Amino acid sequence: MKKIFAFDLGTGSIGECIREGKNIFHLDSILIPPDFASTKEFSKVRRQIRTKQAHKSREEWWRKQAHEAGIEVLESRQPTNAHPDIKPDKRLLREFPQDGDKTIYTSCLLRIALLQGVKLQGWQVYKAIWSALQHRGYDPQIP
Repeated sequence: MKKIFAFDLGTGSIGECIREGKNIFHLDSILIPPDFASTKEFSKVRRQIRTKQAHKSREEWWRKQAHEAGIEVLESRQPTNAHPDIKPDKRLLREFPQDGDKTIYTSCLLRIALLQGVKLQGWQVYKAIWSALQHRGYDPQIP
């Protein structure tokens, strides 16, 4: 008769058995600590990655829509090693005007002005929508 080796790999244990016919030569199991096999931490990381990918997709979608509509597209990307010459547009970064400047820079005010039908420059329309995409909230009941 031949010896049979059996293994059972579970999520909480590893079992092993060696037998020949009805004779068992070795039988053991090892319990795995619950935290060792946990995917909780990886799930958080995966969720963060997916959120970042969705965020980048929305940004690219808005850039494309604005470009096709003839709205001035403001650069938002930061310099990287691959593209050290990229600089974000100061109008996109600025939230408050300088003294004596009547231009609306504040993102929430731009969104309000857009909803009220106030005549805005192209870059202001871009920034209003851009900020809405950045700070869209998490209310699932938004129409």
